[in-house]
Amino acid sequence: MDAKGWKERAKLLRCVRLIETGEVDGMVVAKLDRYFRDQLGGHQTMARIKEAKGFLAIPGDGIDTRHETGKMLFGFLLTIAEGEIDRFRAIFSDARERAVARGIHPSAVAPAGYARETDERGKVVSPLRPNGDAEAVSELFRRAARGDAWAEIARRANGEGIKSGWDTTEWTSRAIKDLVRNRVYLGEAFHGEFVNPLAHKPLTDAVTWRRAQREGSRSSVARSDRRPALLSGLLRCAGCRYGAQSYFARGQRCYRCHRRVLAPGQALCPEPSYAAVSSGIEEYVVEEFFAQLERLEVEPFEDSSELAEVEDEIRTAEADLAVYRDDTRIANALGADRYVAGLEERRGQLDKLLRRRAELEAPFDRANGFNPVELREVWPELNVDERRRLLRSHIECLFLRRGRTRHDPIAPFVWICWRGETPDLPRRGQKGHVSFPPFRFPDAPADPRVAAS
Repeated sequence: MDAKGWKERAKLLRCVRLIETGEVDGMVVAKLDRYFRDQLGGHQTMARIKEAKGFLAIPGDGIDTRHETGKMLFGFLLTIAEGEIDRFRAIFSDARERAVARGIHPSAVAPAGYARETDERGKVVSPLRPNGDAEAVSELFRRAARGDAWAEIARRANGEGIKSGWDTTEWTSRAIKDLVRNRVYLGEAFHGEFVNPLAHKPLTDAVTWRRAQREGSRSSVARSDRRPALLSGLLRCAGCRYGAQSYFARGQRCYRCHRRVLAPGQALCPEPSYAAVSSGIEEYVVEEFFAQLERLEVEPFEDSSELAEVEDEIRTAEADLAVYRDDTRIANALGADRYVAGLEERRGQLDKLLRRRAELEAPFDRANGFNPVELREVWPELNVDERRRLLRSHIECLFLRRGRTRHDPIAPFVWICWRGETPDLPRRGQKGHVSFPPFRFPDAPADPRVAAS
């Protein structure tokens, strides 16, 4: 079939099975590299042929395993073939590394928004450069960072006639997601493990790119697909810190403590909590969720200039570290001790910048690209699983404490722990072995009855 030999070859193995079943006596292969280039796979397959009393003939290399000379030549040439493929891989790896270092982004086509030069043989000879669609592609990133729906972004890209790398103008939600996840738009040229962070002009900044990566959060599936609970997996009893149970009573949803045993020799939860949906607990949590979104929408993005500067410094530090680490002339000139000291200094500087970026990105990550106004409009159309997934993207858990009567408002009895504010919680496997103290609300109300509870 004029196909190079490799480990998984269905048709080759079918021929071997024909030999094993006795339907054929042997197999003829034009050249050794059409059989195998891997010693292990080649010898294992040859062992099956021998066990079935078959033979392998390779006329191009003068091999016939029915003769002792052919068997010896087979093993010798297979070793050479594996050495050749290793040499070709090393050459290809060096070529990729040199191309990326020159700013060449090896890919079948130029990404949307970019163009590049090729020679008469079709070989890429220049880094990427922005084309006429560059500004439109940058706008796609800004829309994705604002939280626009993928389908809406795709419709806008189709309306503006933005050309993809394959010279088409038909965009789908999947294609838009792939575009915004491509780091080439940050100015990076990469191929496999080789990366050049300063290869060409970026079409978006690092802050916008990271906001556009809207992966969402996984949530557990509700036990009842027909009647899932909005706060399932989020609500916990403040008395024992274990998850609250969701159930129906008299036709309405309720949440209560499991009253489980906390530790050997210890009684049940000392302060079991309870709340019905009619108390407004779900509505209260949703309103607090939207209020938090509005705060995050205003606060984190007032000034992102420092984060953008840190991103630029990180890219420069990574490039400087790569050049220093890989240039053998530097090591020869400085000596081993001074070279290692310089390497550690550059790594320390990069680690410091990465820690600073994590601090600055905390509010961005928590905002997660949601637009509160648009989300509030579509909220009634979402099912319970979708709503719970959005709540879990910002809320780590909720604590419900006992003491409320049906005449009291729900707010003083619920405490929301946002992402990054979670206290110690029981984990799976700790039931009956580890005891946790009751969770005390940080701002206990003045009502002595509530405070005592």
